[in-house]
Amino acid sequence: MSLTKVSYSIITGACANVLDYGADLTGSADSTTAFNLAIATGKQVYVPNGTYSVSNVALKASTNIIGENRDNVIIVVRTSSTAAFYNANYYHIKIANLTIKAGTGVTNAIGYNQPDTANYTGWAQFENLYTWANLSITYNGLFIFSRWDNCQDGEAGSPPGGQYHQAIRSIPTSYTQANTTNVNQVIKCNFNNSDDTTGAIYIGHGNLWEFKDCDFEIMTTTAINMLGIYGATIDNCWFENITATNVITAQNDPPNSQGTSPVSIQNCFYNGSGTNTYFLALSGAATGSVVNLNAVSVAASCKLTNATTLNELYGVFARSGTGASGFTTGITATRANLIINTSTINSPTITTPAVTNQNVRQGAINGVTPTVTPINVNAAGGGKTVLLFFSFSNAAGNATASSLWMIRCGYDGNNYTATKIVGDNGGAGAGRDTPTFTVSGTGVLSIACFSAGDGYYGILSSGVSVV
Repeated sequence: MSLTKVSYSIITGACANVLDYGADLTGSADSTTAFNLAIATGKQVYVPNGTYSVSNVALKASTNIIGENRDNVIIVVRTSSTAAFYNANYYHIKIANLTIKAGTGVTNAIGYNQPDTANYTGWAQFENLYTWANLSITYNGLFIFSRWDNCQDGEAGSPPGGQYHQAIRSIPTSYTQANTTNVNQVIKCNFNNSDDTTGAIYIGHGNLWEFKDCDFEIMTTTAINMLGIYGATIDNCWFENITATNVITAQNDPPNSQGTSPVSIQNCFYNGSGTNTYFLALSGAATGSVVNLNAVSVAASCKLTNATTLNELYGVFARSGTGASGFTTGITATRANLIINTSTINSPTITTPAVTNQNVRQGAINGVTPTVTPINVNAAGGGKTVLLFFSFSNAAGNATASSLWMIRCGYDGNNYTATKIVGDNGGAGAGRDTPTFTVSGTGVLSIACFSAGDGYYGILSSGVSVV
């Protein structure tokens, strides 16, 4: 007795198999209608291994489309200026285990498109997708509470002539509280070959974007470009072979004044390439911090930032490459710690980042205590250790000596104290550059310096090193 196969689904309540609705797994015929019919059942849509040619498959609320095997389920955009999957503002979309690419000769194709960016769609999930660089944009929409997990973009294929490739674009066309890009995660994803001038990841006007365990490689554009994002975290990510001026950019979101703040970059790896590169470029109302950055092969002109709004720069390990010695040029940070690998750099020099308590003052000293702007050392809160650099010059302005002092400021329960830990008079002569230190009742450190001869005195810089 022979058995007759009734349908690919077989069991009542099983997934809606696109083959049951007329899909062509050879890729020759248009399978868009078959996908739409499967979606209309309200069931999870199952896509067996094969190649499917589609244009603007219409997603509905709570649509789940799952492929049998990512590398063997190929979704091909068959018509220029269309998308593989089209979302007209529906929630709870999940697309997983597929490869998406543009067909031969197809231009301006999009992988996932939610074009009405005056509204948003929420709770979209993209899992284990392999998307080609011949898509003009892979994911376009106003995303909220959405997640990309284990997706790989741009490694295969290349944009048609004159066309650019962008991985994620989430820029609103309406700037209201309701139209924001909020609480999105990009986890364990790989991005390659983006060359759109606005960046591989281009996001604006929103709150809480997280990039974790991601890889950005081989691109001529900024890896992550943020405009007006409140709270962006970039954690444990790799950046390599990016030849754009800025690897990561944070700035205002025009036409609004909302800035990107704070940007938290931590535990990342940066393999520098090209020239005129900033790893992190902050501008406008943008602020941020960089903690535990491992920078390798830093080009001669590389800098960490081109702005003065970096809150914290800590644990930066710059090694190899002619530019490691100048990697931090132009930084102002409230807390700073930098490490240079001297075993791979010949006689490196580095400009110590200034801190918010920086004080530069010069005045005639001829036995008179100069007026110096005080430094708040928070003595009542436990005190701080202050590192001071002094410079002395003669009346003609020629430098004659310099000295380095470290002073511990604190509170003993009754009095504020300023104790010299170590200091060097610089050999300028008796009394010439011997300063005295006092802490006022408000916890402010004052410095006095006397001289027996003509000359000038000044604090070159001061840094709070220990709380």
